[in-house]
Amino acid sequence: MKVLIDTNIFLEIILWQEKAPEARNLLERIEDHEFFITDYSLHSIGVYFSDWEGINLFRNFWPT
Repeated sequence: MKVLIDTNIFLEIILWQEKAPEARNLLERIEDHEFFITDYSLHSIGVYFSDWEGINLFRNFWPT
């Protein structure tokens, strides 16, 4: 199944929020689904990590 992943799924994990385990469980089902993310979602996550310390975290999140 093709699944579009919202920004909040990633932020839930990154920020260790209440639903982080469920979000991680979803992303671990890579064999069951074909995941997609929009450019805007990627941009939004990048903005969150836009300070100098966070840029390295973002690079690890989305390697080039």
